Amino acid sequence: VGTWTYTALWWMAPDAEPQPMSGLSTNSLIFSGRFLKQEIRGDAEGYPPFEGLGFTGYDNIRKEYTSVWFDSMATGIMTGAGQFDAATQTMTMQSDFSCPMTGETHRKSREVWTIVDPTHTTYESYASAPDGQEFKSMEIHYTRQ
Repeated sequence: VGTWTYTALWWMAPDAEPQPMSGLSTNSLIFSGRFLKQEIRGDAEGYPPFEGLGFTGYDNIRKEYTSVWFDSMATGIMTGAGQFDAATQTMTMQSDFSCPMTGETHRKSREVWTIVDPTHTTYESYASAPDGQEFKSMEIHYTRQ
């Protein structure tokens, strides 16, 4: 919860040059603390200003964390589910989304959120290359303001 700045790199392919991005994330708890709402604004070189909105919460029935994400770069909604490991302070989710860059209707990814310390978190996203090998497609470093 709070206001965070971020710097990010993202790759469309394992051998692609990383694309930089930076901005601001405003996080708040909603519905009596049941869900974390994340509002993102940022800039990526060569693209219009970026806006994103995500929600993450714990599903008591499924016994897993769930998330939804949508942003100004795509028309689809990413959905994910996974577990939090208290020992490593890491939440790992498997997600599915329609990819505006590749045209895939169900691109799968693995997301890893890590609480580094009370003022720093990281987010990493991994996708599959055409040969099926996983590669890092995004890395974000957040710092609490």
